[in-house]
Amino acid sequence: MIVRWTRKAQIDLRGIEKHIAIDSPTLAKAMSKKIASKTKILADHPLFGAAVDVYDVDRIRELLVVPYRILYKVNECDGYCEVLAIFHAAQLLPDLLDTSSG
Repeated sequence: MIVRWTRKAQIDLRGIEKHIAIDSPTLAKAMSKKIASKTKILADHPLFGAAVDVYDVDRIRELLVVPYRILYKVNECDGYCEVLAIFHAAQLLPDLLDTSSG
């Protein structure tokens, strides 16, 4: 399965890296790599992450890289997973997902 990143997820990751880099550029790079690496498991195991109950759709799932949540959507019919957003676990879930399509 192909793992794709939305533009928003890419921007989220850069923002996390910039925020952490204020205090520690080394830690910022390490966290960025850790988050990106975690999504690679989706290529072979797209249902690895837990379903996110709030969206009430089994194909919207999440991976955790403490303290961050990685939201992704499984598109099994099309053969890809799409990383949708990355955010701090203390934040509210984003209201940006179209759970009705696909």
